[in-house]
Amino acid sequence: MASALVAINKISEALLSFYSENQEKQSLLDQTEKLIEFLEKEEDILAFFAEYGLDRDHKKEALKVMCEKFSIDELFSNTLNILIDKNLIFHLSLFLSTIKSTINKVLNVQNVFVYSSFPIIQEQKDRLEKLWSKKVYRKCLFHYLIDESLGLGLKVQMDTYIEEFSLSSNMARLKLQLDSVFG
Repeated sequence: MASALVAINKISEALLSFYSENQEKQSLLDQTEKLIEFLEKEEDILAFFAEYGLDRDHKKEALKVMCEKFSIDELFSNTLNILIDKNLIFHLSLFLSTIKSTINKVLNVQNVFVYSSFPIIQEQKDRLEKLWSKKVYRKCLFHYLIDESLGLGLKVQMDTYIEEFSLSSNMARLKLQLDSVFG
């Protein structure tokens, strides 16, 4: 598995080296996101590519159809064919997510993870995105996730920086303050 991860990283770096302009990288990112979204919805297609017993030609034909459907450029399509040839197609989702995160780093996009104990409405998302985009002074990509352990609150995480605004964290801080006063 470790050698497969190294190979995936090297192949993704090699692919990205062919895209010199930020506009080209953004196009590759858009294509990658289309494939990720499609494969998340159609898990059986991802399972088809991961099936060991199937002939490479069948996988290449399916890949060709998928690339035509999503207007994947020739270089990206050929790279996906290399994954089939090298028996790395089993790691397709890892390959796509590696490309996505690498391009976001190159394009200076900050990933912001927002955890909440409840679904956040669009108006709140808009306010949150506006606030955090100003705070980090660069383009942000927001990921919204549910974490029921927060108990009526939010936790915002960027890299290793975390801010938590929840009832449980406020109660824990209040308890510490009371313990220090009456301790």
